[in-house]
Amino acid sequence: MDISTSIKNAFLFFLVLLPLDNIIAHPLGDMLSYKDKLLWVYVCPIKSSSHQACIMQMDTKGSVSEWRRSMHSGSDWMLSKSTDDDLYLIERYYNHSKDVHMGQLYKLAKNNQLNIIIPWYEDHHRFGESGFAVLDSGEFLFASRHRLYTRNNDGTKSSWQLYSSGTSSKKQKIRRIRLLSDGHILIIQEKDIVIANQKGKEIRRWQDLVQPLEGPKPLMGNRIMDADYLDGNLYLAYWGNRRLEMIDQKGQRKTIKQYDQKGPWLPHAVTFHSGRTYFLSSHLQGVSSAREIYPELISFNNQDLKLVWSK
Repeated sequence: MDISTSIKNAFLFFLVLLPLDNIIAHPLGDMLSYKDKLLWVYVCPIKSSSHQACIMQMDTKGSVSEWRRSMHSGSDWMLSKSTDDDLYLIERYYNHSKDVHMGQLYKLAKNNQLNIIIPWYEDHHRFGESGFAVLDSGEFLFASRHRLYTRNNDGTKSSWQLYSSGTSSKKQKIRRIRLLSDGHILIIQEKDIVIANQKGKEIRRWQDLVQPLEGPKPLMGNRIMDADYLDGNLYLAYWGNRRLEMIDQKGQRKTIKQYDQKGPWLPHAVTFHSGRTYFLSSHLQGVSSAREIYPELISFNNQDLKLVWSK
């Protein structure tokens, strides 16, 4: 299997290469708190090279189980909540026969069933690949390269003209967006992180958050993979420097956990749930078991760091 084919097959999963003939995928989906559960995207089964994207859940007792699974390989889920606490999901995969990315949009019903909002479509604009937000207007906001767009009913996109934060933002790609609990939009750029309201006004900006690498450059480079904001504190899953971090209300940047700079651990998701901050990291368990992915879900509160889930 050549590299280009493997990358398409991995779709929204980021690839970890050990030797070139051993290609394994990690999930790149979201993590969020929904009602009394913590949800995050991973792969199932973990110890299989033929895994699909799944959504894991943790209940009030701390028990972790599989909640939903895609039937497609090379797939991923993206999750987003509205301010009305409705849960929306995008299931995505790469269709080899058509050489196209496919997507389907769902809304979770009260009976815990997934209702299809938009049936399978050819996803030429990669809707949701960098996260998506359900606006109070009912529009679906997503990022593509340097700009924000809303998705039209016919599958086309319209530029979200409301958002404009000056010349510097136009030079930075948008890595990910998420809707915050207060309805504001968190925008993770290449170097900066911005909070904007739903009228497009910039509320706050943290500049130059990507620091020089302190170890070997990981696949996908030196980037902040995910962030979340609550009560004046910004929490970072810093992929490039393999750190879990926070920036407090005074602007002081603190390290919560530092992984070995030459090791395999890579943080890629963060969110809040039941008064604690949760970080999700992954690594590949050695060359001899190159087809196995191992997760580490950690919770944090007031200097208390706990391992919640691992394999």
